Amino acid sequence: MDNTTQVQKYLVTFCKALPAHVDCWRSALQDSVKPLQNLANLCEQQRAIQNVKLCNFGDYSDAQGVILHRIAIGIEEELLCIKKLVDKVNECNIDLKNKLLVFERSTLNLNWEENNELIRGNGSQPPLAKLLQYSLQFLNYFTKGAKDISDKLKVLNVKNVKSVKQLKNSFDVDLDYKIVKDLLALTQYVDNEKEIT
Repeated sequence: MDNTTQVQKYLVTFCKALPAHVDCWRSALQDSVKPLQNLANLCEQQRAIQNVKLCNFGDYSDAQGVILHRIAIGIEEELLCIKKLVDKVNECNIDLKNKLLVFERSTLNLNWEENNELIRGNGSQPPLAKLLQYSLQFLNYFTKGAKDISDKLKVLNVKNVKSVKQLKNSFDVDLDYKIVKDLLALTQYVDNEKEIT
């Protein structure tokens, strides 16, 4: 197998992974809505219960402790669900990064001065340099999104309304962002290893 054919093979493998990558993110973002809302509700309940002071009711303190314990368990369960979703998008990113690295490495020994369709592009495949550039921007966009979510989760303070809201907002990753749409559009017809001659 010559170098051009090998590069095309890895390019096709990478391009076929792009829609699945976006679908993985879409699924995780959709699945995050309920646990994030539940977390916000539980944190609000926890703050409300902690702020109640009843002096004349001796049993209230015990009941308050039981309620707060149940709320704390609920918060932990929701955080576990959210953590699993964060792990899912991180795994998706790692998988795509590995495919991109294999694709990039395959181009190291490529003669970029050669005038072939792989390098200059054709009707169904953009120029190789453009594909590499867009692919890196695509991966960086999702890596930054996952890092933002992870960072907000690490510093989450369930007693702070702003902190909970920041975590919730970090899941607002725009899957219609320009680089995402552009790369998916550019690569939708890149599916034939024999396309380049």
